[in-house]
Amino acid sequence: MPDPPRPRDSRKTRRAILDAAARLLARDGFQRFGVSAVAREARVDKVLIYRYFGGAEDLLRALASEGGLFPSLDELLPAELSGSPRALARHALLEYARWLRRHPYALALFRWELLESNDLTAALAACREDFARSLLARLPVQASIDLPALAAILAAGVTLLALRTGAQSTFCDVPLERESDWRRIEDALSLLVDSVIPDR
Repeated sequence: MPDPPRPRDSRKTRRAILDAAARLLARDGFQRFGVSAVAREARVDKVLIYRYFGGAEDLLRALASEGGLFPSLDELLPAELSGSPRALARHALLEYARWLRRHPYALALFRWELLESNDLTAALAACREDFARSLLARLPVQASIDLPALAAILAAGVTLLALRTGAQSTFCDVPLERESDWRRIEDALSLLVDSVIPDR
């Protein structure tokens, strides 16, 4: 094992542990995820993981909040973005679809989460719900619109399509391989949002 990090290296070591945890989860799923496994993957002493994160569940929560398992709120709704509720909702949904396709670790975790059920998948689900609530709170949509239900349907659809993306992959006879295929999906998402969310 390497020597414990010097203070100036602590940020780098923390990042290396988070990156190793993401790789491990994407490759092996939740059943094999633990402090010892992450320490081996990161090539650090497991004492450092306890020091920086506390334990496996706390490490997973840190990974969810700072490790790229979910997009940041500012990625989906940047502070400088303004417009109608419809435009904001459309922007957030399209950016989420694009973010998913750029983050294979996140997609791998979604796959594993569908296959496994344990304390870690429950912790990840709780983090996702926190993220969703924070995002929905930023969207100024009329009370007559059931925004959580609408967002659940649209985000689930986008996530499934992103999971199916690949060579020769189709869903409902829609190809999911090329950028032009995804522009078609984005056009349909925009149409759905525009049809149910008012301009003001």
